[in-house]
Amino acid sequence: IKQPKTLNNSGQTTYEIIAASLNRQADAEKIIKNFKSLGVNANIIYAPKKRRNKILVSIGSFNTPAAAEAELVRVRKKIEKGAYIYNKTN
Repeated sequence: IKQPKTLNNSGQTTYEIIAASLNRQADAEKIIKNFKSLGVNANIIYAPKKRRNKILVSIGSFNTPAAAEAELVRVRKKIEKGAYIYNKTN
């Protein structure tokens, strides 16, 4: 997955492609290890309480919704059918 450089400015929104939403840290780490063995850069995002404190596995981070949507089409075809976009505010 192409990863554009992002600025981590407070209040900035990034658009994350989420491949999994889990309850346990150990499960998320196992999935990340799997993705990394396939050459996919994955990392954990901790969702806020309104998402029931889920642990999200992101496989792409983008500055614009259009860029995330374009990559999501490819991700759903080649990596994870159930992937979706999560708007994360830093």
